[in-house]
Amino acid sequence: VLVDGGAGELVATIPAGADDIAFVSLLRGLDDAGADPRVRLIRRRTVSTTGVMERLRFESTLRESVDTTVTVRIASDLAEMDAVKAGVPTPPITIAMAEGGVARWGNDVVSITLGAPEAELRGLDDGSLELGWTVTVPAKGGVTVGWAIEATDAGAVVRGAAGPSPWSIPAVSSGDERLEHWLAQALADLDALRLTTVAEPASEFLAAGAPWFFTLFGRDSIWAARFMLPLGTRLAGDTLRVLAGMQGTASVPDTAEQPGKIMHELRRSELTIPGEGVSLPPLYYGTVD
Repeated sequence: VLVDGGAGELVATIPAGADDIAFVSLLRGLDDAGADPRVRLIRRRTVSTTGVMERLRFESTLRESVDTTVTVRIASDLAEMDAVKAGVPTPPITIAMAEGGVARWGNDVVSITLGAPEAELRGLDDGSLELGWTVTVPAKGGVTVGWAIEATDAGAVVRGAAGPSPWSIPAVSSGDERLEHWLAQALADLDALRLTTVAEPASEFLAAGAPWFFTLFGRDSIWAARFMLPLGTRLAGDTLRVLAGMQGTASVPDTAEQPGKIMHELRRSELTIPGEGVSLPPLYYGTVD
């Protein structure tokens, strides 16, 4: 993100939950020569189960308005998570523009649509995309621009769960207010791990972890559901039903399935770990879950 051709001076990062964060920067280039900059950028990023939205809020305490330009450069490689984890570089994908301030890109299974109201979109030679705005920051006021992407994944086996969390929120009273903050953060993090399978969207469970293990694991998902029992039984019941639906019924050496065995890990396709010579089937039973 560049404002008037330069980067802002980051002064604060403010988390607002597991799916919302703000980055605050000073914009010295738009201000006068004083030591206390009075124009700032608040970059607010929010994620959902299907995409991400970023709002760029410019705020000024100057007595006069400020005209400036804003550019955002976006690139994408749609790398598989395991390639990201292993640090294996993936060639970037060319982002194609369409009419009406919309850009699209994807591969055989993943499709991305980007919308940037009132922005001028420009494709760059390296395949990336540049968004541009001309803005006027009013005197002692603010102005907001932004962009958002939506993603669809035809190959997904799990999806983010929508709606309220299936547990009660306890009231905590303590002499140390950090306990209440800790509990609120823990429950928000768990809420952001809620998933369903594509095959059984009515039953929720918790992913094993973010970002590498954002899927169903027999061991981790049922442990977490058991720890959450004091706040309600629905999560545990749903998790048990999902695992029971995948419980082993035959002896299959390739997947380590055996009658009665609980699955270990569910993936969208065969899991190949770069550099380790390890390949696992999409539905794997080869542990003691």
